[in-house]
Amino acid sequence: MLKPYQGAFSKEEAAHLLRRTCWGAPLKEVEEAVKNGLNGTVDDLLNFSLKPAPHNPFDYRDAIKPGRGFQLTQLNWLFEMLHGSEPFRENLALMWHNHFVVATDKVKSGAVLTDYLNTLRKHALGSFTDLALAVSKHPSMLRYLDNDQNVKGRPNENFSRELLELFTVGIGNYTEKDIQEGARALTGWTIKKVGKGTGEEGAEFVYAKNKHDAGVKTYLGKTGNFSGEEVVQMAAEHPAAATFVSRKILRHFVSDVPSEADVKALADTWTRTNGNLRTVIREVLLSEAFFSEHARNSRIKSPVEYIVGTLRTAQMKPNENDKFYEQLGKTLARLGQLPLTPPDVSGWAGGRDWISDATLLTRMRFAAQISKTIKNKKDLTLLLLGRNNPGIENLIRDLPADRQAYLLMVSPEYQLA
Repeated sequence: MLKPYQGAFSKEEAAHLLRRTCWGAPLKEVEEAVKNGLNGTVDDLLNFSLKPAPHNPFDYRDAIKPGRGFQLTQLNWLFEMLHGSEPFRENLALMWHNHFVVATDKVKSGAVLTDYLNTLRKHALGSFTDLALAVSKHPSMLRYLDNDQNVKGRPNENFSRELLELFTVGIGNYTEKDIQEGARALTGWTIKKVGKGTGEEGAEFVYAKNKHDAGVKTYLGKTGNFSGEEVVQMAAEHPAAATFVSRKILRHFVSDVPSEADVKALADTWTRTNGNLRTVIREVLLSEAFFSEHARNSRIKSPVEYIVGTLRTAQMKPNENDKFYEQLGKTLARLGQLPLTPPDVSGWAGGRDWISDATLLTRMRFAAQISKTIKNKKDLTLLLLGRNNPGIENLIRDLPADRQAYLLMVSPEYQLA
């Protein structure tokens, strides 16, 4: 178990919590968090609803041209991140998207991708086994990793390999034989296209029994006539999965390089709770590790954190011009993180990969544009940097709010979460 945080919960700690969970927040939300206390705020974050943001102008069903549907799904998600009432839910969805990766290079249905995101949201804080099963049987994953072509006598090993290597136990905890036997168990999992010629054109899961290999398999040390569901469950509940996925969760919320002691402590909680994600993530957010000096400003902001966090902190209201969101999507693409377009099945590596001469220049241009909307100086350093900094505040205090905001947004400190 991670050691619980016992320190003060002032505006600095609240700002740090909301930056890591919600990408950022205006002063009013930071002050409300302090009033509610650490435990109350974390519980409020965890008890999110699945209700979408109202008046989202982007709907895949409005697509006129083939291929436009998935672009509308991307913009719909960006609008939800920016204006929805549940940014922590979207943050979790993004984390699980970067774990159970699918991408628009092979999955081009807006309906399928929207349902994939809703699946991530629904299972984000449930059982990891349930999440793994739901995503594994989802048409987006079956298409992305070719399991829709996995049939008896001609097994396709793509999904079986990534299930072990990237989604559950990690390299070094399985054999090539496990991949082969897992692929046999997963034969017959395929998809059927539905809604052809309509705005709801997509696909659904189908189990083709006549294409399933019903023979005996040996998988992760066990032998039996395993089904696809059983091999996914065995992989998700393997002891190595506790360590592998706990490390990813700590990387997302605490540090690009979490300590081995923290990984082991969180993996112990994972094992004790059978992968209960609500318990595991709650423990992270209430931990000493999360609020430590090592954790603060120790992660390089992803493009989504930078763009969405800046705009949420600035309390940007929905823009009536849809092209504004199209441009934001293009900016995210230039920065290397347009949602639903990770570079490959391993997802975005993050860390130092986010920073280059070109991406820093793009961040500066974005800061120049958005800082013009900042009119209030109060606690600006706290909100943007996550903590008060008297030295910086003294240097810029005589500048107008927009100039202060620009200098803070282009500072090295603001590139860190």
